[in-house]
Amino acid sequence: MATGTQREDSAQGAIFAEGLHAGGGGHSGSDRWLLTYSDLVTLLLIFFIIMYSIARENTSKTKHTVMQAFAAEFRQVFHESLPMGLTKRQAAAVVQTAKVQSVPAHLQSQAATAQRMAAIASTLEARLQAAHMEYTTHVSAAPRSVTITFSSKVYFASASAYIQPHFAQVLATLGPVLRSVPYQIEVRGFTNNLPLVSRKYPTAWELAAARAVNVLRFLTETQQVAPHNMVAMSYGQWDTPYTNRAHGLVLNRSVDIVITDRRPQGKNNGGPDTMPRVGTPVWPAQYR
Repeated sequence: MATGTQREDSAQGAIFAEGLHAGGGGHSGSDRWLLTYSDLVTLLLIFFIIMYSIARENTSKTKHTVMQAFAAEFRQVFHESLPMGLTKRQAAAVVQTAKVQSVPAHLQSQAATAQRMAAIASTLEARLQAAHMEYTTHVSAAPRSVTITFSSKVYFASASAYIQPHFAQVLATLGPVLRSVPYQIEVRGFTNNLPLVSRKYPTAWELAAARAVNVLRFLTETQQVAPHNMVAMSYGQWDTPYTNRAHGLVLNRSVDIVITDRRPQGKNNGGPDTMPRVGTPVWPAQYR
Protein backbone atom coordinates (compact mmCIF):
# COMPACT_ATOMS: atom_id res chain seq x y z
CA MET A 1 0.00 0.00 0.00
CA ALA A 2 1.51 3.33 -1.08
CA THR A 3 2.08 5.98 1.50
CA GLY A 4 1.15 9.68 1.06
CA THR A 5 4.72 10.61 0.19
CA GLN A 6 4.90 8.04 -2.62
CA ARG A 7 1.62 9.26 -4.14
CA GLU A 8 2.93 12.86 -4.12
CA ASP A 9 6.20 11.85 -5.85
CA SER A 10 4.27 9.96 -8.53
CA ALA A 11 2.07 13.01 -9.25
CA GLN A 12 5.08 15.30 -9.60
CA GLY A 13 6.77 12.84 -12.00
CA ALA A 14 3.67 12.73 -14.17
CA ILE A 15 3.49 16.52 -14.34
CA PHE A 16 7.22 16.74 -15.30
CA ALA A 17 6.77 14.12 -18.04
CA GLU A 18 3.77 15.96 -19.41
CA GLY A 19 5.79 19.18 -19.46
CA LEU A 20 8.58 17.51 -21.42
CA HIS A 21 6.11 16.16 -23.98
CA ALA A 22 4.19 19.37 -24.43
CA GLY A 23 6.84 22.08 -24.01
CA GLY A 24 9.88 20.54 -25.61
CA GLY A 25 12.49 20.06 -22.91
CA GLY A 26 10.75 21.89 -20.15
CA HIS A 27 10.70 25.36 -21.83
CA SER A 28 7.43 27.21 -22.20
CA GLY A 29 6.15 28.24 -25.68
CA SER A 30 6.85 31.93 -24.98
CA ASP A 31 10.63 31.27 -24.99
CA ARG A 32 10.81 29.92 -28.55
CA TRP A 33 11.67 33.41 -29.98
CA LEU A 34 15.10 33.01 -28.38
CA LEU A 35 15.98 30.36 -30.98
CA THR A 36 15.16 32.70 -33.90
CA TYR A 37 16.96 35.60 -32.22
CA SER A 38 20.09 33.53 -31.61
CA ASP A 39 20.11 32.44 -35.28
CA LEU A 40 19.86 36.09 -36.39
CA VAL A 41 22.68 37.19 -34.12
CA THR A 42 24.84 34.34 -35.39
CA LEU A 43 24.22 35.32 -39.03
CA LEU A 44 25.02 38.98 -38.32
CA LEU A 45 28.21 37.98 -36.58
CA ILE A 46 29.26 35.85 -39.58
CA PHE A 47 28.42 38.72 -41.96
CA PHE A 48 30.57 41.23 -40.07
CA ILE A 49 33.43 38.75 -39.82
CA ILE A 50 33.34 38.34 -43.62
CA MET A 51 33.24 42.10 -44.16
CA TYR A 52 36.12 42.61 -41.76
CA SER A 53 38.21 39.96 -43.50
CA ILE A 54 37.55 41.61 -46.88
CA ALA A 55 38.56 45.00 -45.51
CA ARG A 56 41.75 43.54 -44.07
CA GLU A 57 42.57 41.71 -47.31
CA ASN A 58 44.96 43.76 -49.47
CA THR A 59 45.07 41.69 -52.63
CA SER A 60 43.67 43.21 -55.82
CA LYS A 61 42.20 39.85 -56.77
CA THR A 62 39.72 39.92 -53.91
CA LYS A 63 38.78 43.53 -54.61
CA HIS A 64 38.31 42.84 -58.29
CA THR A 65 36.12 39.82 -57.61
CA VAL A 66 33.84 41.72 -55.26
CA MET A 67 33.48 44.67 -57.63
CA GLN A 68 32.76 42.37 -60.55
CA ALA A 69 29.92 40.82 -58.57
CA PHE A 70 28.43 44.25 -57.78
CA ALA A 71 28.83 45.44 -61.38
CA ALA A 72 27.20 42.36 -62.83
CA GLU A 73 24.29 42.66 -60.42
CA PHE A 74 23.53 46.37 -60.68
CA ARG A 75 25.12 47.21 -64.09
CA GLN A 76 26.74 50.34 -62.72
CA VAL A 77 29.75 52.17 -64.08
CA PHE A 78 32.56 52.66 -61.58
CA HIS A 79 35.18 55.38 -62.13
CA GLU A 80 38.37 56.35 -60.34
CA SER A 81 36.53 57.08 -57.11
CA LEU A 82 35.69 53.41 -56.67
CA PRO A 83 35.27 51.88 -53.22
CA MET A 84 38.14 49.77 -51.97
CA GLY A 85 40.62 51.64 -54.20
CA LEU A 86 40.25 50.04 -57.62
CA THR A 87 42.72 51.30 -60.18
CA LYS A 88 41.68 52.73 -63.54
CA ARG A 89 42.61 49.50 -65.30
CA GLN A 90 40.52 47.46 -62.87
CA ALA A 91 37.63 49.88 -63.34
CA ALA A 92 37.81 49.38 -67.10
CA ALA A 93 37.61 45.63 -66.54
CA VAL A 94 34.54 46.07 -64.36
CA VAL A 95 32.85 48.19 -67.03
CA GLN A 96 33.65 45.56 -69.63
CA THR A 97 32.19 42.88 -67.40
CA ALA A 98 29.03 44.88 -66.73
CA LYS A 99 28.48 45.38 -70.50
CA VAL A 100 27.16 48.90 -70.06
CA GLN A 101 25.15 50.03 -73.05
CA SER A 102 26.46 52.97 -75.07
CA VAL A 103 24.68 56.37 -75.18
CA PRO A 104 22.13 56.54 -78.04
CA ALA A 105 23.28 58.43 -81.12
CA HIS A 106 20.58 61.12 -80.91
CA LEU A 107 21.56 61.94 -77.32
CA GLN A 108 25.20 62.23 -78.37
CA SER A 109 24.18 64.61 -81.16
CA GLN A 110 22.13 66.76 -78.79
CA ALA A 111 25.00 66.94 -76.31
CA ALA A 112 27.42 67.95 -79.08
CA THR A 113 25.04 70.69 -80.27
CA ALA A 114 24.68 72.04 -76.73
CA GLN A 115 28.47 72.17 -76.38
CA ARG A 116 28.81 74.05 -79.67
CA MET A 117 26.16 76.56 -78.62
CA ALA A 118 27.92 77.13 -75.32
CA ALA A 119 31.21 77.66 -77.15
CA ILE A 120 29.62 80.22 -79.52
CA ALA A 121 28.11 82.09 -76.58
CA SER A 122 31.46 82.17 -74.77
CA THR A 123 33.19 83.56 -77.87
CA LEU A 124 30.56 86.28 -78.27
CA GLU A 125 30.81 87.25 -74.59
CA ALA A 126 34.61 87.44 -74.82
CA ARG A 127 34.42 89.85 -77.78
CA LEU A 128 31.84 92.01 -76.01
CA GLN A 129 33.94 92.16 -72.85
CA ALA A 130 37.02 93.12 -74.85
CA ALA A 131 35.02 95.99 -76.39
CA HIS A 132 33.46 96.92 -73.01
CA MET A 133 29.98 96.23 -74.35
CA GLU A 134 28.98 93.38 -72.05
CA TYR A 135 26.63 95.61 -70.03
CA THR A 136 24.53 96.63 -73.02
CA THR A 137 24.33 93.27 -74.77
CA HIS A 138 23.23 90.02 -73.16
CA VAL A 139 24.17 86.60 -74.56
CA SER A 140 22.34 83.49 -73.37
CA ALA A 141 22.97 79.91 -74.47
CA ALA A 142 20.37 77.15 -74.61
CA PRO A 143 20.90 73.51 -75.69
CA ARG A 144 19.72 74.35 -79.23
CA SER A 145 20.26 78.09 -79.65
CA VAL A 146 22.11 81.25 -78.66
CA THR A 147 20.13 84.47 -78.16
CA ILE A 148 21.66 87.96 -78.31
CA THR A 149 19.48 90.60 -76.64
CA PHE A 150 20.28 94.30 -76.64
CA SER A 151 19.44 96.57 -73.72
CA SER A 152 20.28 99.81 -71.93
CA LYS A 153 20.72 101.76 -75.19
CA VAL A 154 18.47 103.35 -77.79
CA TYR A 155 19.28 101.38 -80.94
CA PHE A 156 16.47 102.78 -83.10
CA ALA A 157 14.74 106.13 -82.87
CA SER A 158 10.98 106.19 -82.51
CA ALA A 159 9.18 105.14 -85.73
CA SER A 160 12.59 104.63 -87.40
CA ALA A 161 14.59 101.67 -88.69
CA TYR A 162 17.87 103.57 -89.06
CA ILE A 163 20.72 101.85 -87.18
CA GLN A 164 22.18 104.22 -84.59
CA PRO A 165 26.02 104.60 -84.50
CA HIS A 166 26.53 102.84 -81.16
CA PHE A 167 24.35 99.93 -82.35
CA ALA A 168 26.45 99.66 -85.51
CA GLN A 169 29.54 99.35 -83.28
CA VAL A 170 27.96 96.48 -81.36
CA LEU A 171 26.97 94.69 -84.58
CA ALA A 172 30.48 95.16 -85.98
CA THR A 173 31.87 93.59 -82.81
CA LEU A 174 29.61 90.55 -83.20
CA GLY A 175 30.17 90.29 -86.96
CA PRO A 176 33.33 88.11 -87.05
CA VAL A 177 31.72 85.48 -84.81
CA LEU A 178 28.43 85.46 -86.71
CA ARG A 179 30.40 85.16 -89.96
CA SER A 180 31.91 81.86 -88.79
CA VAL A 181 28.69 80.28 -87.51
CA PRO A 182 27.48 77.39 -89.71
CA TYR A 183 23.89 77.67 -88.48
CA GLN A 184 20.84 79.64 -89.51
CA ILE A 185 20.72 83.10 -87.89
CA GLU A 186 17.40 84.79 -87.24
CA VAL A 187 17.07 88.56 -86.83
CA ARG A 188 13.83 89.26 -84.99
CA GLY A 189 12.50 92.81 -85.19
CA PHE A 190 10.34 94.46 -82.50
CA THR A 191 8.63 97.72 -81.71
CA ASN A 192 6.56 98.99 -78.79
CA ASN A 193 2.80 99.36 -78.59
CA LEU A 194 2.67 103.16 -78.73
CA PRO A 195 0.55 104.60 -81.55
CA LEU A 196 2.66 104.64 -84.70
CA VAL A 197 2.77 107.94 -86.56
CA SER A 198 4.65 107.28 -89.79
CA ARG A 199 3.97 107.64 -93.50
CA LYS A 200 6.67 105.09 -94.29
CA TYR A 201 5.51 102.31 -91.97
CA PRO A 202 1.73 101.88 -91.82
CA THR A 203 1.79 99.34 -88.93
CA ALA A 204 4.14 97.91 -86.33
CA TRP A 205 4.66 94.88 -88.57
CA GLU A 206 6.37 96.93 -91.29
CA LEU A 207 8.45 98.91 -88.80
CA ALA A 208 9.69 95.83 -86.94
CA ALA A 209 10.35 94.04 -90.24
CA ALA A 210 12.38 97.01 -91.53
CA ARG A 211 14.53 96.99 -88.40
CA ALA A 212 15.22 93.27 -88.80
CA VAL A 213 16.01 93.60 -92.51
CA ASN A 214 18.35 96.56 -91.94
CA VAL A 215 20.32 94.62 -89.32
CA LEU A 216 20.43 91.65 -91.68
CA ARG A 217 21.74 93.88 -94.47
CA PHE A 218 24.32 95.46 -92.20
CA LEU A 219 25.68 92.05 -91.21
CA THR A 220 25.76 90.72 -94.75
CA GLU A 221 26.99 93.85 -96.54
CA THR A 222 29.54 95.15 -94.02
CA GLN A 223 30.48 92.05 -91.97
CA GLN A 224 30.35 89.47 -94.78
CA VAL A 225 27.93 87.16 -92.99
CA ALA A 226 26.60 84.70 -95.60
CA PRO A 227 23.20 85.93 -96.84
CA HIS A 228 21.82 82.40 -97.16
CA ASN A 229 22.49 81.93 -93.42
CA MET A 230 20.22 84.84 -92.48
CA VAL A 231 16.48 85.15 -91.91
CA ALA A 232 14.60 88.36 -91.03
CA MET A 233 11.46 88.09 -88.91
CA SER A 234 8.92 90.64 -87.66
CA TYR A 235 7.24 90.31 -84.28
CA GLY A 236 5.71 93.79 -84.39
CA GLN A 237 4.60 94.96 -80.96
CA TRP A 238 3.75 91.43 -79.83
CA ASP A 239 5.95 88.92 -78.00
CA THR A 240 8.50 91.63 -77.30
CA PRO A 241 11.59 90.96 -75.16
CA TYR A 242 10.53 93.59 -72.59
CA THR A 243 7.19 94.71 -71.21
CA ASN A 244 5.65 97.69 -72.97
CA ARG A 245 5.80 99.88 -69.87
CA ALA A 246 8.16 102.66 -68.76
CA HIS A 247 11.74 101.98 -69.94
CA GLY A 248 10.60 98.82 -71.74
CA LEU A 249 8.94 101.01 -74.37
CA VAL A 250 12.40 102.25 -75.35
CA LEU A 251 14.11 98.85 -75.13
CA ASN A 252 11.53 97.26 -77.41
CA ARG A 253 12.69 99.48 -80.28
CA SER A 254 15.27 96.82 -81.05
CA VAL A 255 15.99 93.38 -82.47
CA ASP A 256 17.11 90.03 -81.17
CA ILE A 257 19.68 87.90 -82.97
CA VAL A 258 19.10 84.17 -82.51
CA ILE A 259 21.56 81.50 -83.63
CA THR A 260 19.56 78.30 -84.12
CA ASP A 261 20.70 74.69 -84.42
CA ARG A 262 19.25 74.43 -87.93
CA ARG A 263 21.47 74.30 -90.96
CA PRO A 264 20.86 77.13 -93.46
CA GLN A 265 18.04 76.37 -95.85
CA GLY A 266 18.74 79.21 -98.31
CA LYS A 267 20.32 78.54 -101.70
CA ASN A 268 22.21 80.90 -103.92
CA ASN A 269 21.13 79.22 -107.17
CA GLY A 270 23.98 80.86 -109.07
CA GLY A 271 23.10 84.46 -108.21
CA PRO A 272 25.39 87.04 -106.55
CA ASP A 273 26.39 86.52 -102.95
CA THR A 274 25.05 89.96 -101.98
CA MET A 275 22.13 91.98 -103.22
CA PRO A 276 23.00 95.19 -105.08
CA ARG A 277 22.64 98.29 -102.93
CA VAL A 278 19.67 100.45 -103.82
CA GLY A 279 19.41 103.90 -102.29
CA THR A 280 21.25 105.14 -99.20
CA PRO A 281 22.31 102.48 -96.64
CA VAL A 282 20.43 102.78 -93.37
CA TRP A 283 23.48 102.79 -91.13
CA PRO A 284 26.35 105.22 -90.32
CA ALA A 285 28.59 106.36 -93.16
CA GLN A 286 31.80 104.84 -91.71
CA TYR A 287 30.38 101.36 -92.33
CA ARG A 288 29.31 102.00 -95.95
